[in-house]
Amino acid sequence: MFTQLKQSFSLVLCLVLIAGCSSVSMEGKKFLKEQRYDDAISLYSQHLQSNPGDIAIREQLGYAYLKKGEYVKAIEELQHLNDLDYESPLGILYLGLAYLKNNQLEQCIEVW
Repeated sequence: MFTQLKQSFSLVLCLVLIAGCSSVSMEGKKFLKEQRYDDAISLYSQHLQSNPGDIAIREQLGYAYLKKGEYVKAIEELQHLNDLDYESPLGILYLGLAYLKNNQLEQCIEVW
């Protein structure tokens, strides 16, 4: 009985983890890894049109803009995280880097 319960729990846990993985996130991360920033930006932007509150995707979009060198757009996207009261260490790091790259040192220090 305990073994069956344990197996059932493991199966449910795996299904929850798999379901939690966004295909948009996975595909976008693949684009980022391949340095296909325009593809990642397009994918994330399309997703956010119907899911504007998806903070994980917004964070990844900000990162894609940062890697592409579009610092103003990165700042705009990453500031949305603050508007949504989402404090992510990566989001804070990316936002600070975007400010730094955009020669906005005071804002960079304030964020960090």
